[in-house]
Formats: sequence, structure tokens, C-alpha cells
Amino acid sequence: MYTILRKTSMVMPMRWKLLSVLLLSLLILSSFGSAAANEKKGQQYKVLKILEYKGNRYSIPYGTYIIHENGRTLIYNKAHKLIVSVDDYNVQRIHIPTRGEVPVTHVYQVPSGAHIRHKTGTIEVIYNGETILTIINKNKQKTLKNGNQVLVPDFNGWIEQANDWSVSEITYFSAYWDVPSSPSTTSSVIFLFPAIEPSDGSAIIQPVLEWNRRGAPKWTIASWYGSNGDYFYSTPIDVTVGDTIHGIMDWHENLAMWSIETMWSIETCDETTSKCTTLYTDIFGPFGDAVFVALEGYYITDKKDLPGDTYFYRIQTYNSNGEFYPDWKPVVDQTAQQVVGGGLDVEIHYYYGETGIRLLTPN
Repeated sequence: MYTILRKTSMVMPMRWKLLSVLLLSLLILSSFGSAAANEKKGQQYKVLKILEYKGNRYSIPYGTYIIHENGRTLIYNKAHKLIVSVDDYNVQRIHIPTRGEVPVTHVYQVPSGAHIRHKTGTIEVIYNGETILTIINKNKQKTLKNGNQVLVPDFNGWIEQANDWSVSEITYFSAYWDVPSSPSTTSSVIFLFPAIEPSDGSAIIQPVLEWNRRGAPKWTIASWYGSNGDYFYSTPIDVTVGDTIHGIMDWHENLAMWSIETMWSIETCDETTSKCTTLYTDIFGPFGDAVFVALEGYYITDKKDLPGDTYFYRIQTYNSNGEFYPDWKPVVDQTAQQVVGGGLDVEIHYYYGETGIRLLTPN
């Protein structure tokens, strides 16, 4: 349902905040064990990760090369010596926003402020001027489809959303939302976010609020980026019901701090505690994109697995000509509607030039 009102709003410029204190060892191939925070005695490199696989433990240092090929992940150290070869079909699979369930060998936690840079056939993760990880993905990728669109999962995926698949140019997307009431069970996994994709659905950037991270019944925030079968998220931050979250995706020209021409920053902040976590990437540009605000969930069996209503407000979108207003369209997954017994709805509000999107649940 739609409610439409109008007024004019003040532009809220993006805050440039980079965390002054960053963890040294947050590149994690998720759930393979705990990260090592310090250099080992007698070693001349920083340890990114202690990898546990088939009962063995492997030190994964800064400068690691990872190659994905034919369903296997091969991990090499900086000297190009093979550390371990992992069968992607024999490792744990986890749920991540937008893509659904993937092997943990394709999901990487990187330090807040890291830059994910694309070169021909490779991805480099740069942190404090050092290449801490290089990834080469030779696997053949399958495209996910939802109707005529791509990358949006079917149910056990995006439950409800507002979208515009035909944005000719976007250089800035900002939204606020408050952490909703938690699901009354601990079995579901929930993601709430605004997002930008290229219109072919080949990649995504998104500030994300997540419930039940790795089986822990709590809310966390992180900045996410995914493309070509590999997925990255920044240092997670715990948040509390009622906290105000601010998600910002900002396109930069000639960003001096990285000495490069163009890139996106993805910033996710808890305005209540003034804590932020950030990623940078140059994966796609500002032209021919799609925008979303979405509620995504997994292991949804009835309404108790859902959070309360979430209102995304003070939504602002800009291109090179100034502020513009996407043609937001509401979508509710009808299978999800049946499973939870009704009560799902999407409301789009325009009020004095500000846009708000309410994702309603039965709770």
C-alpha cells in the first residue's frame, strides 16, 4: 500500500568517519576457528587466520593468495607455497545477505576501512597500504534469478522489499532505520538493509543489520560487498534494539587517500553509540544501477521468526545533478506471506521531500 505526502527537506551531508583503532587480524574465512591477533614469535609476518580443516591447523599470513577452481579453494602464502587445499563441498555453509547459503571458503571478514580492489581476473584486499589478500576465482558462476531480475533469492530469501531497477545514475544513497524488536525465537537469520546493484545483478553493496549472526541471538551491523562468488564484510559491531542505524553508500571521484580515480564507500554506523564500520570497493560505477530496501530471512517458519516493523527514513539519493527520487515499487513475497499467516506489507511515504519505506511484519 502507498501513502503519499510531500514537503522539502534539508540535505544531510555524509559524515566522513574512519575508525582510528582497527583490529590487526580480521580477515576471516568464517567459522574455521578464531583469528590470531598478534604475530607469532619467530615469524616475520602477521597471522590473519588459524585455519582448521580435517583436524589440522594452518597459519594463514598477510599476503595470502587464494585460488578458487573446480569447486576447491587453494590457499598459498606470500612465498607462493601451498598452505592447504580445501574442498568447498565439504566445509560449513553459512547464510549471507542477498546470496543466501554459501561455503565459508568464499566469505571473508576484512578490517574496517579495507579497500577491495578489482584487477583483471583478481580481487585484492588493501589495508593500511598493504595487500593483505589476493583472490583469483576461476569457478564458473551461476546467476540467481527472481522473475526477470537477478541476484535476488527466492523465499528463504528476500521476504519484502521496495526497489527501482531502472536508476540511470546514482552517486549517493543514505538511509536511517532503528533496530526493530527481535524475533521471539533464535532459529531464524534476518538481514535488513538498503542496497545498490548494477542493473544486471552481477554485484551488490549494502550496509547490513543482521540478527542471529553465526547462531548468536543478537543484532550486529557490518558493511557488505559481493561479486563473482566472493563476499566481503567489514568488522561487525554489536547493536541494541532501538539503536539508530545509518547506512551510506557514496561514490567518490579522485579519492586522494587511495590515490585512485573512483570507488564506492559503504559505511554502516550506530548513531546511538557513534560506532561505524566501513568498506571501499571499485566493483561497479554509478550508471545503470538498481536500488533496494529489503527484509531478508532464513529458516522462517511462522511470524515468531520475524522481527518487528522496520521503518527506513530520511532516505536520500543523489546523482551528478543533485537529489532525485527513485520510482520505488513495493514487493511482498507471497510464499512468505502464506508461511507467516499474513501481515506482511510495504508502505512508501513521501513527506515534505523526504522518502520513508516501512516494512511491516505481523509482530
